Amino acid sequence: MNKKEFYKYGTRPIYSEENPKGIIRYYAFQWETGEFKEDMTYMRKVRFDFSGDREDLTE
Repeated sequence: MNKKEFYKYGTRPIYSEENPKGIIRYYAFQWETGEFKEDMTYMRKVRFDFSGDREDLTE
């Protein structure tokens, strides 16, 4: 089973998913399509949140 963590970065919902091999992918909500799409640019933003824009969420 994949482990998921949920965040809000600014106003954008984000989630990360770790697969059984330990690889973590980040997915950002796309306002245009209403779907989540892989977006690894949020890895650094979420993990090293220097701006204080990250909010941890529950599913």
